[in-house]
Amino acid sequence: IVSCASPRVGLTGAMDIDEVIIFNPVDGASSICAVADTPTWVDIVYDGYLACEKYNWQGTLSGGFLNSIIGNKGCKQTTDDFGYIMLDDDVWYFTGVTSVTSDASNIGFILSCARTGEYKFYSVIGAEEHSAMGAAEGEVQEKGYVASFPSLVNIAGEPTYIMVLKDDHGLVKLYALVNVQQYSLVATGETQEATINTYVKLLNQNGIQATPNTEGGVESVVAVDTVRFLTMSGVSYVYITDTDGNVYRMEFNKENEPAIFVQSGDALTVTYKEDSSNIRAILKWSFRDAAQPEQP
Repeated sequence: IVSCASPRVGLTGAMDIDEVIIFNPVDGASSICAVADTPTWVDIVYDGYLACEKYNWQGTLSGGFLNSIIGNKGCKQTTDDFGYIMLDDDVWYFTGVTSVTSDASNIGFILSCARTGEYKFYSVIGAEEHSAMGAAEGEVQEKGYVASFPSLVNIAGEPTYIMVLKDDHGLVKLYALVNVQQYSLVATGETQEATINTYVKLLNQNGIQATPNTEGGVESVVAVDTVRFLTMSGVSYVYITDTDGNVYRMEFNKENEPAIFVQSGDALTVTYKEDSSNIRAILKWSFRDAAQPEQP
């Protein structure tokens, strides 16, 4: 895939993509098409640097050239890095947007489609990406881990940065979640599941009413066969095996204290997601019978 650019200003200014050459490296055949006619199987037409640069043209020059030099009223620009996410089988670039006059916080985020050049803007005021990376690194500063460039996700209704923390050899050691609007709220964990559970508890402790996101989960009635409690790296988990041999797991914490009363023969209603190890991570659960076991 060869992207062809031409100037939009003068002889060499504001280079932008207008055509795409699709070249077959096996037989040498090629065809050329407009960006709008690019096949959907093509991944990259615009690279991330051009996507950011084009937004900066609009963000800094929309108030006029003189304003971009003197005053900077209303001028916006992207932060100095970007990440990637997949949406509807397309690659999208992700980066924050900040005011030209202040880079301490973001005023929003953009997504830009690598194939079509389409932009989407989301108004979310909060910490910019590097501040969030610093907050995550500071949470485990004694280990010296380095944070990856984060992505923006929705956790329990809260805009949240998610990233990984790596050691000196580039190995992923921890996951980290940082609240966009209050970047002092940081949760880390060895798995995404554990990190999300810790983060939701942290939100609730700080007056932000949050419940785990069950979107995409499967609800099922479980006939309990065995129950085991295991502790790994200081975190306790409940493992439940049903009568069909399926294994379910959840973190044993204050919210899940009633799990201590689950025993063989009980019926539970659970909402779960299955991970790559075929263990079903419990997102929400309750006793199937209306009358729960009497607690001492």
